[in-house]
Formats: sequence, C-alpha cells, structure tokens
Amino acid sequence: MMPGENQSKALAIAADATTGNCQNCSVLQQSLAEYVSSFLALKQKIAVSDDTIRLQQQLEELQIRLVTLEKKTADYESVQAELEEKKGCSIMAKMIITIIFTEIEISII
Repeated sequence: MMPGENQSKALAIAADATTGNCQNCSVLQQSLAEYVSSFLALKQKIAVSDDTIRLQQQLEELQIRLVTLEKKTADYESVQAELEEKKGCSIMAKMIITIIFTEIEISII
C-alpha cells in the first residue's frame, strides 16, 4: 500500500485484480517500473560510492608510500653525497701520503 492510500481502496484494487477486472493495472505497472528504475539507479549510486571509497583508500595508501619513498630518496642522496666527499678526501690523503713517502725517499737517497 502506498502512503496516503487507505486500506479499503487497496482492498478494492486487489479484489478487482483477482477477478481479472483490474482497472488500475497500467498505473500499477507504471508505478512498479518507476520503483524498479529508481531502485536500480540507487543501487548503481551505491556501487559507485563503494568504488569511490575504495579508490580513495588506495590513493591515500599510495600517497603514504610516495612520502616514504621521497624520504628514502633524500636519505640516499645525502649518503651518496657524503660518500663522494669521503672518497675525495681519501684520494687527497693517498696523494699526500705518496708525496710524503716520495720526499722521505728523496731525503734518504
């Protein structure tokens, strides 16, 4: 029964329907088609909403991963620069040691 309808009207329509004299069948069929259409549209909106929520969660997870990756990249670049600096110092130390040993050998000779 629809809101606003009284029970006696609904019973009269039901009685007519059982005897095959349904005067409102086309109206009922149209209303049913509208309800089904509305239901399917609502169901589609719910599915889209669920997909949107799932995609939003995936986006948040990817953003967290991106921030973590950016931090790791910055740390890697910092360590790489430090390594290059120490490598340069090591080369300079080897050159100094070579010069010192060369001077020692010259002075011994």
